Amino acid sequence: RFWPACLLVVVSMMTTFSMSVLLPLYFEGAYGMTALVAGLLILPAIACNAVTSIAVSYTHLTLPTNREVGFALIAVGQTAISMTAASMNIGVVVALTVVVYAGVGLVLSPSQTAGLETLPAAEHPHGTALLNTWNMIAASFGPSLFIGLLSSSAATAGAAGAATDVAQAIGFAAAVRVAAVIAVVGFVASLVYARRESHMSH
Repeated sequence: RFWPACLLVVVSMMTTFSMSVLLPLYFEGAYGMTALVAGLLILPAIACNAVTSIAVSYTHLTLPTNREVGFALIAVGQTAISMTAASMNIGVVVALTVVVYAGVGLVLSPSQTAGLETLPAAEHPHGTALLNTWNMIAASFGPSLFIGLLSSSAATAGAAGAATDVAQAIGFAAAVRVAAVIAVVGFVASLVYARRESHMSH
């Protein structure tokens, strides 16, 4: 039961790192913001992520529920972002980003905990090393994938006659749309994992 938990961690880490890279590119490219302002606009989402992560630790909510709700928030938030980003409504995008990061806070720690709990205590160091390795892989692969999608979609839109800022918004929406599909896969995986956990406990 350890490797499915690794998969859930990878999806959540891909979401975190990818959105942290894509959002500044969107704010700077579509709205002409400075890097400082673009970074500050992500701050509310980061703060919400920290709050949900702490809440999970202190309220002792059931781990399967956290994961399912978290992936649902990620998938819904990213789908909504992909549908509204091209309309250049920055307030809506920032609000939806908070939803996405709140979902990540509900997923990441519970998935890591659930994975390690499947291992004997003597194997926890090895499990932690594997999780950290997959975290770094997700942190490398996710941004590369989504920035490539953003760039190619923006180039296609620009070639079709769209203004530079609009092309950047279209590219961002396309990249987040793919991220939402991956989040749906994570949601389905979390449901399957929760069912397996329930079956094993009985």
